[in-house]
Amino acid sequence: MSSTSSSREDLAERARIVAQTYFAYAMLSHVWGEDEPLYHDVHGRNPFELPSDFPGIAKLQGFCRIAQQSGFLWCWSDTCCIDKSSSAELQESINSMFSWYRNSALTIVYLADVHVPSRDALKKSRWFTRGWTLQELLAPTAIQFYMSDWSPFLDSQGHVNYKRNPGFIQYLESILGIDQTYLVDFKPGLDNVREKLRWIASRQTSKVEDIAYCLLGILDLRLPILYGEQERSFIRLQDEIMKNTDDTCIFDW
Repeated sequence: MSSTSSSREDLAERARIVAQTYFAYAMLSHVWGEDEPLYHDVHGRNPFELPSDFPGIAKLQGFCRIAQQSGFLWCWSDTCCIDKSSSAELQESINSMFSWYRNSALTIVYLADVHVPSRDALKKSRWFTRGWTLQELLAPTAIQFYMSDWSPFLDSQGHVNYKRNPGFIQYLESILGIDQTYLVDFKPGLDNVREKLRWIASRQTSKVEDIAYCLLGILDLRLPILYGEQERSFIRLQDEIMKNTDDTCIFDW
């Protein structure tokens, strides 16, 4: 290899690292409240300049503040970073959501109903009952939990990434019934489909269709997003699973 080609590769690698560092981003995982700032509310505006009585702004500002304190220039929230008036953008966003969480440098989980750092309070949080939060737990490689006042649920104890805290992961395994190997290093796909479908069985979504759509990233599948089709969405999901695997256990979970 010539010194010229070697130097070009070194330069390209340095450029990649710089870009990766600069564009590293944090994602928010949370349970939607009744009032949340949407895309049209914050587009082209600084969230910190919105009035304190603006519906839902306190949560968004808290998230942005934690992301900034963690060293990130970029952060993303599903409430205001998707233009839901655009069917094309909504389609792409739902089918890409898993990869966005997977590629985030940090996912920040906000537990609005947890006020004290106790395991009992954590276990009762609505965050563990929602459909979309399942992939938001499994997809990220780094995750942190924050309570209602935006204080960390755990003292870091050397584990800034909660997925590297064995005691915490073991506790999540005990309350969720999901093996800790999945919690720490989840790989999307159609292996163990029956088990993955069971994970979602006791969870709820605001829209009927989302029970199917929130599984797409977990199963590494894509579907057209058709709100209004009701339970038909899950039938389409089953059809897509059957096209890609011979596992008939999807009808017995």
